[in-house]
Amino acid sequence: MSRPASRLRPARASSSRPAPASASPPRPAPPTKPACTTSNNEIADALFLSPATVRTHVGRVMAKLNARSRAQLVVLAVRAGLTVAL
Repeated sequence: MSRPASRLRPARASSSRPAPASASPPRPAPPTKPACTTSNNEIADALFLSPATVRTHVGRVMAKLNARSRAQLVVLAVRAGLTVAL
């Protein structure tokens, strides 16, 4: 059974409501210790991740940036303005 046309609701006009805020969680604060002296376990504890996850992410970042060590990653981060030298 279908409703008579007189009982149907009119189409709503587009609303001027703002878009919802992003649902992604806020970024964690950057580590305060130099990254080249922070172990995978320390990073994992600070960010509530497993050491294997940290190891994977560090390895992938090093591969993408062609870095041979964490120290080289720190140099690249300082040059890019992502962090300041101590």
